[in-house]
Amino acid sequence: MFLKTESYGVSKPIKLNQLKLLNFRCFQEIAWAFEGKHIFISGENGVGKTALLEALSLFAPGKGLRQAKLSEIQSYTFKTQA
Repeated sequence: MFLKTESYGVSKPIKLNQLKLLNFRCFQEIAWAFEGKHIFISGENGVGKTALLEALSLFAPGKGLRQAKLSEIQSYTFKTQA
């Protein structure tokens, strides 16, 4: 999977081979391995498809897909343990 990131005002692609999320939105802990050039994401409502896209969007400049602050995207479980 290729993403574009901006460094010093220049947009350049990065290759993402895997992603591990800890206490992010609906995920306590999960890991994905990305193979190939295209990724197909499917699933029932509420299983975390948008959360995955939001996590990927954090590699881009700005605040991510939903414009959320990092304190707002930690999972509920993580917040109650802190």
